[in-house]
Amino acid sequence: MAPGAHASSDGVDAVLALLPGPEWDDRLVDVLQMPTRKQMRFEISFGVEARPRHRTITQRSLALNISAGGILIEGRDLELHAGDDVSLLLQIPAPGDPVEGRARVIRQPIEERLGLAGPASAPHS
Repeated sequence: MAPGAHASSDGVDAVLALLPGPEWDDRLVDVLQMPTRKQMRFEISFGVEARPRHRTITQRSLALNISAGGILIEGRDLELHAGDDVSLLLQIPAPGDPVEGRARVIRQPIEERLGLAGPASAPHS
């Protein structure tokens, strides 16, 4: 994250510092280019297991919010990065089996959080 900016846990991707420095203009351009959120977002809390495609390690996390555009998860030491395709197992608190799906990591607003959107691309042959 650029100097003079910080992430927030209240649904904001980035905030500009009040006292601008030399990097402020570049950071302002970055913030202005972020897409506007158009879908309703729902606060949630349930377990998510994410496994990067072509790897056997499953990483546990917590779903924080969900929208038509994706899901925000939080977990310690997540070894996932923007562009990674992942298989998901959503432990939705309802009768029945967990929900399986695929997604791609599209952003990392702060170190322990990842924004996922799906579906991920089909495997290459």
